[in-house]
Amino acid sequence: MNARRLVQTIGAAAVGLLICGVGLAADGHWRATAQRVAAAIDDVQAKFAAGDTAAARSALTEAYFGRFEDSKMEAAIRKEIGGSRAVEVEGMFGNMRKAIKAKDAETVQQTADSLRQALAEDAKALDAAGVPAEVYEVNR
Repeated sequence: MNARRLVQTIGAAAVGLLICGVGLAADGHWRATAQRVAAAIDDVQAKFAAGDTAAARSALTEAYFGRFEDSKMEAAIRKEIGGSRAVEVEGMFGNMRKAIKAKDAETVQQTADSLRQALAEDAKALDAAGVPAEVYEVNR
């Protein structure tokens, strides 16, 4: 292989890697995190629809603490988008908990839909801003 062909091959490979990198950024960490939280919300709704409000409340606690907070998405939203948005999203979880307790199916559905949409929008903004998965480190 001559030098020119080698440079072309390396150049094509570099472009390919860049394109793959752009694809990964478009499907970034926060979008995947939002999808995991949304899946947990789906589980909440399924348990609520089955009439098991205790299990729905428990699943909501897991969705909030186990998926949303543990993933540091709440911290990323607070730091990069703003405290008022973080409070708004946290409030949606609280409203859903209240709706489950009141056995208000319409509000559970509306709140779940709003929450999934908010998470998707925020994840898109976080990924576009290049916010790293480790938004902060504890005790530093």
